[in-house]
Amino acid sequence: AASPTTLGKELAVFSFRLNNQKKLIAQVKLLGKFAGAVGNYNAHLVAYPNIDWPRIAEEFVESLGISFNPYVTQ
Repeated sequence: AASPTTLGKELAVFSFRLNNQKKLIAQVKLLGKFAGAVGNYNAHLVAYPNIDWPRIAEEFVESLGISFNPYVTQ
């Protein structure tokens, strides 16, 4: 047979676990990319071949307040 418990205790357990998850999520570093479908600037270079796309992409992503991820796939 199961041991009895209270709704208050079960809600406290849930609240404690939820707060722990909230702290973990807050520590996640957001990364952004702007390198096209497969990460090698193909469409960018076809449209504007004389632009330094990796530099532009990094500046743009960081202007949004997130960290730039230069090595991406999709």
